[in-house]
Amino acid sequence: DDNDDYDDDDDDDGEHCDITKPLEVDAQDGAGFNTISECIGLRRPLLLLGEAANPEMLENIMNLKKVQLGSFISMDTFESELHTFLPDFLAHEYPYIRERMAQHTLRTTGADTIASAILKHLT
Repeated sequence: DDNDDYDDDDDDDGEHCDITKPLEVDAQDGAGFNTISECIGLRRPLLLLGEAANPEMLENIMNLKKVQLGSFISMDTFESELHTFLPDFLAHEYPYIRERMAQHTLRTTGADTIASAILKHLT
């Protein structure tokens, strides 16, 4: 169906958000590198939910907060205080993060860059 919000093919994890919506929550992907890379490339503001025992995710969150392209919500806050956190986030942090994301100058041509490097190495 052309109106599906995700692709449920068996060749992947079956969870793809409709990136045309203004806000998306994809709790399954968390704060991993692929989710972050796609959001930066598409200039989508990030609200990240990390895993305390995952150092990669914690490092990603710290770096995104440092460059002001995303924010973080703890699991405790997500589970018990989302109803108060979210309106405050949307009113104060989200507009600033959205503006910063729209203006960033990070290169988003990683796939082209690595493909060129591989082809150069092979020839």
